[in-house]
Amino acid sequence: TKMETGDGWRWNQTKSKKSARLISRNMDVNLCKVIPRKRTTGSDVQVPSLKVWWFELIPDNSARKYVLWCELGLTTPTPELNLQEYGFLSEFMDDELARVFWPKDHNTQSSPRKTPSPPHD
Repeated sequence: TKMETGDGWRWNQTKSKKSARLISRNMDVNLCKVIPRKRTTGSDVQVPSLKVWWFELIPDNSARKYVLWCELGLTTPTPELNLQEYGFLSEFMDDELARVFWPKDHNTQSSPRKTPSPPHD
């Protein structure tokens, strides 16, 4: 199985591949950690800061499968959340808890709750 690469960089296995037998699962597992490396030493290519674990699962009686786990990935901006925009959820919550999140939207007396209707066929 081949992992996608970027312009000017490739995946590099950091240490030797490890193997293990999972007796209770009747399968062998091969694993290794890969990181990006420049294809050409001295190039000015920007290499992403990634660490990926590559697992090869080899069951005794079925086809092998591959699993990737990203230990360190690209960061994406965290969206700004405004709690007030979620006040509509209060009708599905206990009044006391809803008042914790949206105090000015709830008076001190309990209000009747709407029970969600089941979907129609």
